[in-house]
Amino acid sequence: MGLLEGESLINDASGLVSFQFAIAAMMTGTFSLMWAGIELVVISVGGVIVGLLFTHLKVRFVRWLRSLGMENVTLHILIEILTPFLVYLLAEYCKVSGILAVVASGIMHSFDREKINPETVGLNTASASVWSTLVFVLNGLVFIILGTQLPATVEAMWAVSPVSKLKIVAYIIIITLVLMLIRFLWSLLTIKKDTYKSESRLSKTKASLIISMSGVRGAVTLATTMSIPFLLGDGSQFPERDLIIFIASGVILCSLLISNFILPLFLEKEAKTNALAVETEACIEIVSNVITRLNNQITEKNRRAVSRVLRDYYQRKSTLQRKQSGNPFDTGEEIRLKKMIYEWERQNTNAMLCNNEIDEFTAQRYLGILDRLEDNISKNEKNPFKAAMKSVNFAKYVKKFGNKEQDVEASKRRFYNLYRANDSFVLQRLKQLHETDDSHLISKYISDYEFSLSLQNSRDASHEANNEEAVSVESIAALGFQLERDNIQTMFEHGRISWETAGQMRRNISLLELQIKKDYF
Repeated sequence: MGLLEGESLINDASGLVSFQFAIAAMMTGTFSLMWAGIELVVISVGGVIVGLLFTHLKVRFVRWLRSLGMENVTLHILIEILTPFLVYLLAEYCKVSGILAVVASGIMHSFDREKINPETVGLNTASASVWSTLVFVLNGLVFIILGTQLPATVEAMWAVSPVSKLKIVAYIIIITLVLMLIRFLWSLLTIKKDTYKSESRLSKTKASLIISMSGVRGAVTLATTMSIPFLLGDGSQFPERDLIIFIASGVILCSLLISNFILPLFLEKEAKTNALAVETEACIEIVSNVITRLNNQITEKNRRAVSRVLRDYYQRKSTLQRKQSGNPFDTGEEIRLKKMIYEWERQNTNAMLCNNEIDEFTAQRYLGILDRLEDNISKNEKNPFKAAMKSVNFAKYVKKFGNKEQDVEASKRRFYNLYRANDSFVLQRLKQLHETDDSHLISKYISDYEFSLSLQNSRDASHEANNEEAVSVESIAALGFQLERDNIQTMFEHGRISWETAGQMRRNISLLELQIKKDYF
């Protein structure tokens, strides 16, 4: 990846500069190797100097803004976006390479971003998201332009090009193979053998072959060929412009096919499924430990704040368990468990009705919903007569009790209380079942119902939220993050999660901390 990223930065820039010389030679009809070499050095070095000087001035300007207390993220991101355009225009005005100026500016800018500075961590996070979006949009835009222009280009080339169709296909294949050969020889001769010591099964030859097939052509190649002028300096048509664009598009397509279908055949097929399952299990245990510790911290003073934080942890646990199950669709076992849960809810609803804890209208309304839910998950076709009778029976209750329901808010509260009571009852039964059946499916539903109850507690608390509680939520969240970090370190030390997973989890915590501060402060 280091080689590929470096290539996209340096080789693309140098290739574009060389392409500019080729186009200039074609437009003028003259070319001097010595003069071109001297000019190449001048505009390249000049471009680098302009890029470094401009970036130095830009860094000093940004520091001056910060000294004035201007830490607005939007303003600084706007400066970052404008910088490459300004660098390019200034370099071109000075008659040096604007492309290399932008590359030099980017390299210098990256050194400043790598400094650990708490004042700019929010800016760096937002900047990474903005730039990734811009790069994606610009890459997509180039291929959209290709899609609109290529049909006419192919039609014109196919009709008037003196080159036969077989030769065109041969050109595409030969150019693709030559590019792969150059990459193979370059990596074979320049990369040291010590680089592969950590991968004993990976020989230098095989590594070079993998690198040679990783050089996917894309937006830069396409944008370059599309920039070829239509006319030469004397006003005549640029020779075989359509053919060049078509060949470049064919090379891009071949490189994509090779990297997606042939390259995987040369890669090590390690059994990562089991390792991933073990790491997912460890992550679930980390979140469960944090949930347990936070539940132990609940007091009358912080109950609302802890409930709001626990809501997010229960949701994360549920997501991890769904990932662990590996099957997003209902299985036969899950359908049976759902029907069992619905039956538990019916039992609890009828018991509360008998004890006069709820009214009959609320009970029948809830039971009607359970019937429809059970019909939706059933594998068998619904009985039309049975469904019609349920609708008629429910309509009778609506007619009987509906006119008495003048207070809509009171009706909603009664239904909500029943919903909450059933969730608590089902959660208790699931935990009892889990004592004898330690399956991932039951654990997943326990997390789902815990999350549902936590969400309800959080919603109840939101009606009484105030500034003091906001501070409390931030402090409870900070406690949860610290507990999570402690568990991550323990899991890593015991070899249950990899260094990469631990690092990713820590980065996620840092992002969550930024979001918490943004939301509450």
